[in-house]
Amino acid sequence: MTDARRLYRLHASIVVLGALVVGIAVGVAATRFRLDPGLGGACADLLSRHDVLASGCLALLALGAVATTRFSVTFLRLVRAHCRVTSNLRPVACRDDVVIVEGSRPSAFCAGLLRPRIYVSAGATTALEPDELASVIAHERHHAVRRDPLRLVLAASAASGLFFLPVLRRLLDRYADLAEFAADDAACETPDRRRALAAALLVFDDAGAGVAPQRVDRLCGSGQGVDLPLTPLFWAAVAMTGLAGATAAVAMGAARGSVAVLVVAPHAVVGLALAMTPILLIGALRHRTVRAA
Repeated sequence: MTDARRLYRLHASIVVLGALVVGIAVGVAATRFRLDPGLGGACADLLSRHDVLASGCLALLALGAVATTRFSVTFLRLVRAHCRVTSNLRPVACRDDVVIVEGSRPSAFCAGLLRPRIYVSAGATTALEPDELASVIAHERHHAVRRDPLRLVLAASAASGLFFLPVLRRLLDRYADLAEFAADDAACETPDRRRALAAALLVFDDAGAGVAPQRVDRLCGSGQGVDLPLTPLFWAAVAMTGLAGATAAVAMGAARGSVAVLVVAPHAVVGLALAMTPILLIGALRHRTVRAA
């Protein structure tokens, strides 16, 4: 795939579908609990019949709570980091939508979520030729028009919230690459502009900006597109289908009667804790393995 807009729409479609499935799951689980304990002679029968159902309801509610928390925390963290970066800049001059900031190292970027602006370091204005600087500004202007900073923040927050869909992180990485390619194409109307932008990227790379070599190769005519992660897409479909199936099972099981949460919840929590123990142990072992490597 070579179109950033189509890839972003695919990412957004998966996010909307995943959020819809989680929302339905939480709604179904939340409506299956009642607060009165309903203690009586059939208490033991209630526990035996509804332990599994209560565990499923609590699992769905926990999934919704974790997804919402992760999205909110990630979004706030990224917004604060973005604001911190822009607030630490020291403007030197302003030319239309381009702000010249202090800094001897050549750099240029687009920042701002609601009102994106183009920031160019003073070092870039002296290190780059006029045509190179113009191509860099045209590149960043495309990011500003597309509101790519806001898009990336929302996409990263959604990928964190829907953590059970790892494909979102893969698609986000690929969208970031395609967004750079699209901005390069928008800035290069002629072969001379392509060479000028490639030369500017080499200057940035020599200054330690960490420019992706694929961009330079593509500007020189030897680049390739970005492949879709087909296997993660398949597993994302499986995950959402499984979650939808679990929601349907809870809904059908609870159709026979609501669950007395004060009676069943302790048993369900213990069951969930026992079920999560192997997963937590595997995660801890993987973390230790990665740190040791």
